[in-house]
Amino acid sequence: MTASNESPPIAADEKFGTEKTGNGSLHPTNSVVEGHTQLQEDRNGQFHRSFTPRQVHIISLGSNIGSGVFIATGKALATGGPGNMVLAYLMVCSCVWAVLQSLSEMTIAFPVSGNYIDYADRWVDPALAFGAGFAEWLGWTAIVAAETGFFHVLISLWAGDSFPLAGTVSLFLVACFIIFLLPNSAFAWFEYVTSIIKIFLFLIIIVLSLALVLGAGPNGRIHHGETWTELPAFLNGFTGFANCALLAVWAVGDQVFIGIMGGEAASPRFSMAHATKLVPFRVNFIYMISVVFITILVPSSDERLLGGSSVAASPFVVAIEESKASRLCSMLE
Repeated sequence: MTASNESPPIAADEKFGTEKTGNGSLHPTNSVVEGHTQLQEDRNGQFHRSFTPRQVHIISLGSNIGSGVFIATGKALATGGPGNMVLAYLMVCSCVWAVLQSLSEMTIAFPVSGNYIDYADRWVDPALAFGAGFAEWLGWTAIVAAETGFFHVLISLWAGDSFPLAGTVSLFLVACFIIFLLPNSAFAWFEYVTSIIKIFLFLIIIVLSLALVLGAGPNGRIHHGETWTELPAFLNGFTGFANCALLAVWAVGDQVFIGIMGGEAASPRFSMAHATKLVPFRVNFIYMISVVFITILVPSSDERLLGGSSVAASPFVVAIEESKASRLCSMLE
């Protein structure tokens, strides 16, 4: 019998940094202390482990509240109508929930830097990891460009055409560079604070939307769903649904930031397990409730919707303008 030249396989706890019981299986985590990564090498090099459980929970709630909710929903309504919009967001939210459940299980077991890109390399093939990494880079590059455009839209609402496009682009990119160059702990606190602000802002918008549906405002009226009955609910047929689904994927789909935080969480198994429980709340409450309110308050034929004309506006702003609550509109903008 010839001796094998292959090196012995690396133990799972050495390769992935997992905690094991005596029989070699992963044990459940019931506290922050147990959830801390025990191996010292996982705290060196590329790992800082400076995201606390509280920061992970709050960031997981507020990380995806942005232009995808406040602005892009207007374009989805204008191109697909209320029926296509609700179906598209419901489909995408269901897929996101299922994917996040699987991703969170892997993150809890193997909280490594790189997250799902690293998992593709470990368990499938390096070629798949390269493709996933390139797709993620390409997607975030496009998102930066889109967010820059939306930032210019918001500045234009305040300053009109007096502020040049080059100035808003430069200001946005400089701010991004400064934020991403912050130390890991400072970046965690920045995301934590901004997520709290976005969560409170969104709760205010939901309450305002409910009040507007019930007829609040100087020019308010009770909405009975006429945007569904008097206008085509499924505008442009399947093409409208496809456009809404594409915008929903852009707004909702990239939730992997939650998994990526596992590589920098001080208590990855405890933090990620509890943050995962917030996924149904975040997906259903933040996106679906806002989408339903938008379809009730704003008709798909409104020219002020983003994509409906050259005037860019959030559907929430459009709804408040219809009620003639000008002070609330200025505050929201």
